[in-house]
Amino acid sequence: MHDLVDRFSEYLQGKDYSPLTLTHYMKDVVDLQVFMKDQEIDSFASITHTFARYFVGYLSDQGLTNKSIARKISSLRSFYKWLKGEGVIDHNPFQQVTLPKIKKSQPQFLYENDIDQLFDSLDSTSKTYLRDTALLEVMYGCGLRVSEIAGLTLSQVSLQDGWLKVLGKGNKERMVPMHSLAVSRLKDYIAYERGESEYKEVFLNARKTPLSSRGIRLILSERSEAAGIKHVHPHMLRHSYATHLLNHGADLRSVQELLGHEHLSSTQIYTHVSNQTLATQVQTKHPRRKK
Repeated sequence: MHDLVDRFSEYLQGKDYSPLTLTHYMKDVVDLQVFMKDQEIDSFASITHTFARYFVGYLSDQGLTNKSIARKISSLRSFYKWLKGEGVIDHNPFQQVTLPKIKKSQPQFLYENDIDQLFDSLDSTSKTYLRDTALLEVMYGCGLRVSEIAGLTLSQVSLQDGWLKVLGKGNKERMVPMHSLAVSRLKDYIAYERGESEYKEVFLNARKTPLSSRGIRLILSERSEAAGIKHVHPHMLRHSYATHLLNHGADLRSVQELLGHEHLSSTQIYTHVSNQTLATQVQTKHPRRKK
């Protein structure tokens, strides 16, 4: 079985998957392998549909969320599809296993006055003021994922045209425009604070090495604490970007393209948030609300 797992790993590495996706795939296969050993089953070909359902029940008993269980089922479907293609098995026991229902949660976002507080919390006397200002402007101004901004290189930035060439999920490129203030802040950081470096990444830490995703989260945590806003994480800026664009009249298709969503349904969730925001405004601002 170990040989098959190794070969599957090699197969996945030939795909355009992110390192995190590859890690999840292999962990899900290994988890099945461990469970099979406990049940004294020594062949992937011996797994039946009934056993697959038994394994899913075991995962639920272990306290895994429906989202995690659904991911494992999807991973194992792909694994068995590959096994079938390799001629190892003639059936896919996970194909007919029902995916658990996943409750769609509304994306967390910041109100516009919260964003203002976040920027106001920046310390103009700090040695990293220009970097932190540019970092927040680009994250909020372009709706980037934390991995996208950590991996952003100088060659992907066109300050003259005001565009970023972003490498997103699945190594898919998309062009994202910057507003004028983001361009200005990024230009100041690169010219006056970043300095020369052997590294190609745009954002550097105090040691002049690339700023990691963890480092970006730490900066945002410190800024949100200073602004008196709790539990702010990088993806909230991306959610805020999409929500605020829709609130100010941007069309859904444009926001989909800007975010790099493959399916419009992934973007439509922000219309519900936008509607909630409008409802809140009516409840709190309408002159007849207290009559």
